[in-house]
Amino acid sequence: MNKTFDLLGFTNIKEELKGYANTESAKQKIEELTLFLSERELRKNMRDTTQARNMLDLEGTPAIPTMDFLEKYIKQAVNGELLMPEELEQIGTFIRSVKRLKQYLERGKDKQIGIAFYADQLVVLDELQ
Repeated sequence: MNKTFDLLGFTNIKEELKGYANTESAKQKIEELTLFLSERELRKNMRDTTQARNMLDLEGTPAIPTMDFLEKYIKQAVNGELLMPEELEQIGTFIRSVKRLKQYLERGKDKQIGIAFYADQLVVLDELQ
């Protein structure tokens, strides 16, 4: 299958896409991407991509938080380790970024852009902040 991916340029696309990923787990998911074998699945993903493009055209680029540190800090906290003030500040910045991303997507919901309804899956943690 790798030879097919190379012939189609899929490997190159995945490598370029990884450059936009904010976390190692996102890069891993990109590495695991494969071609769509179902026309229905392909059409759904094409629709999502078109809607994402519409959001970008109408609202500009969203502030997407960097999350490289987040998993590490959560593990530390769960293990009872203390977080340094700088680490807590990074978590606070991340929480504010999630809130801004949710607000961005809410504006898309007002314009009936389907992909914007992913905002419903974002939880704003004002109390934690």
